[in-house]
Amino acid sequence: MTLTGVATGCSDGKETGSGQSSSTTAIEAQRTEILAALVDGVIVPAYRELVTATSGWAEASETLCARPGSETLERVRQAWRDSVVAYEATVAHNLGPAMELRLMSDLAFTPREASIESLLAGDSSLAVSDLANRGANVRGLYAAELALFGDASEELTSGAGARRCRYLASVATLSDEAARAVADEWTTGSARADFLKADGSDPDDTLPLLLNDVTHAVKAVDEKGLRDMAAAASYEDLADGRRDGPGEFGLAKRRARLQGAVMVTGSQATGLVAIVAQQSPATAQRLKEASGAAIGA
Repeated sequence: MTLTGVATGCSDGKETGSGQSSSTTAIEAQRTEILAALVDGVIVPAYRELVTATSGWAEASETLCARPGSETLERVRQAWRDSVVAYEATVAHNLGPAMELRLMSDLAFTPREASIESLLAGDSSLAVSDLANRGANVRGLYAAELALFGDASEELTSGAGARRCRYLASVATLSDEAARAVADEWTTGSARADFLKADGSDPDDTLPLLLNDVTHAVKAVDEKGLRDMAAAASYEDLADGRRDGPGEFGLAKRRARLQGAVMVTGSQATGLVAIVAQQSPATAQRLKEASGAAIGA
């Protein structure tokens, strides 16, 4: 049963002129307010933070190319970490423009190390326009991680790393452009208005999709990260896909994804918990407690 159906079925208010009960109309109005608060208080700020992080990463990368050194390299690495945290916080609402504009492919596609090493060793153009036409497995945050922290990354402290740095700067610029495109849709495009139309009556509208995104984000943290780590007798027992990347930032990445999911879940007055509370206050309270326990853990 849809959320709207539940609301209507549980209502005992008087019928309005449109055939809806007064209590159902009130629930729908409250739901719209909750969704608006979720967009304005969680989703839009998250994409703004992502743009702030990716633009800082792109700027720091250009500075590194112009003035290579240990300090400038560390600034790029920190800007990359900031961008990872900011992106992972958006995974729990990877819908609307993020899905339509393929943000995950642009920022978080699984990298192919052999292809990246081939690019770095070759002589083909690494300009932004040329790299944009290459596969997603040589672009984005986790492709950059291999070049920024992997073998030979210390070349970036001198002129010997000029080609590697050009690659990183182009990857960062493309990532920033992808993040800005999604953020613009939420702030000046139609994404907000489309989101507020969600009533749960269609499995393809934004409310069910949002529920799926939150669920998948939490499952990824659990099943693809912490559970495997806890079950392994040693680090070497982990599958390659579960091991930390060269940036050694795996736990921080998972924590950011969990925090993003908890932000969408919200509290008793905001987020998905508030919508659940319209039908079952007890379930909403369990969600709130589980979210708090997860962050604490």
